[in-house]
This record gives sequence, C-alpha cells and structure tokens, in this order.
Amino acid sequence: MNPNCYLIMNERVRKLWANALRSGNYRQGKQALKVKTKDGECVLCALGVLCHLFLEDTGEGDWELQKQGNFAFLGREFQIPVCVMDWAGLDIPDPYLTPAVRVTEANDKLNWTFTQIADLIDPPAKVAA
Repeated sequence: MNPNCYLIMNERVRKLWANALRSGNYRQGKQALKVKTKDGECVLCALGVLCHLFLEDTGEGDWELQKQGNFAFLGREFQIPVCVMDWAGLDIPDPYLTPAVRVTEANDKLNWTFTQIADLIDPPAKVAA
C-alpha cells in the first residue's frame, strides 16, 4: 500500500481505477453512477468508472437505463453494489479519499477532476530531487 494514500482497497483495483480516471477515456458526470446527457452521451461519476471496470474485469453486471436518464448498475443508481465493493476491497460504498472527503463529495460537490480524484486513490510516486 502507498503510505501517502488514505484509501484502503485492493491494490490491483486501485491501480486500474486510478489509471482509468487519468486516461481521458471517460467523461465526468455527477449525481449518479452513469447518466445519459441531453446530447445522448453517457457520463460517469468516479464510482461509475469503478463499476465499469468491474464489468470489464469480471464480465458480471449490466447497466439499465432508468426513466429519468440515469443508468442503474445491478439495480443501483447512486452507490456501488456490494459485489463491486467486495471486488475492490472496499468496506463502504462511498469510501473516503481523505479523513473528511468521500468520493461522491469530491466528484459532485467539490468539482474535483478525475485526475485530482485519481491522485488521492493512487498518489503519484514522488520523484527524489
């Protein structure tokens, strides 16, 4: 585990999640795991990206479009399902990135970018001067 990181989780999944958030392959959304925008594009919150990675890695689960434009992953629109928590090694569905900031707060209220969130999930190695 990275000593500069507050979040306790599976190390392999930590790297997958942080790399995915930094990749630029996902458009950041808010207020739900996955949302279909008015222009028809799908956006994900940081936890939605984690669900997407679970689906890619395990082949389990699916997204179902709800009436209001949100997608539910295994029946959950706003929090990750227990199977995703277990796979990721998380104890709670909305984990803390710092002692005071949860993933959803960082994503939805504080407007942190995916890169900023990724840097707390898996802090970049410090380069010695």
